Amino acid sequence: MEKALQDYASDAFRFLDQVLQERHHLFNGQSKFLPLMASSHLSAAIKYSDLANHEGAPSVALGLIRHAVESMSIVELQLMDPADSASILDSWVAGRARLGEVRKFLEGSLWRTLPDTPWGVSWVEHEGSLAKAVQDYSHASPSLMQWTLRFQQRAPGSGGTWIGAIGRNDGIVDLNKGERIQLVIGILYWTLTHHIQRFPGFPISLQQRHLAITTEIADSKWLDRGQPWAEQLIPHVWIDQGTQP
Repeated sequence: MEKALQDYASDAFRFLDQVLQERHHLFNGQSKFLPLMASSHLSAAIKYSDLANHEGAPSVALGLIRHAVESMSIVELQLMDPADSASILDSWVAGRARLGEVRKFLEGSLWRTLPDTPWGVSWVEHEGSLAKAVQDYSHASPSLMQWTLRFQQRAPGSGGTWIGAIGRNDGIVDLNKGERIQLVIGILYWTLTHHIQRFPGFPISLQQRHLAITTEIADSKWLDRGQPWAEQLIPHVWIDQGTQP
């Protein structure tokens, strides 16, 4: 992970931990503590997803991103007014509500109150697209296994056409895959920080990094505003004439 993103992540999780520690007493029983545990799982999932991505294991990275997206939903519940979210959190803790029901609750409450993202989609669409994009990667699915392949583009032959070649990753980074996963990791950090910036004591240094990351994401050539994330996170992408964005 680039140092700027490392610092951003470190500061974001430090402040998140502070916020959750101050708010956990507003909830009951295990609902006080499981969002804190979810925060720890979220932090570790993104950290090791980034490591796997840099080691040429994008399928492992995506499986962990799926964990991160789900964990963030539980964290978001404790960032809400307990009068609104305590009941669904208690139901999830007791096993009466599945994570899909938690996300449906967030869609109808918290997410609808947030402004559109800088890249022009509603918050409901933003969170929903992230979840849908990695939905098939929670198990050893055929689509996940395709991420173990490395797609190469070779120089044009005599006919002037570009040739695509596929082989196993074997620890060699496929830049097309790696850069797209890195963008998703950046978006996860951005999403988390957006949720906690409304709380008192939000550090100025983190706010400055948040604005910088916002610009980087919005300017990314991998972010196709015309297509949902589920379509952008397909295993193999062809870049015209073998160039990288």
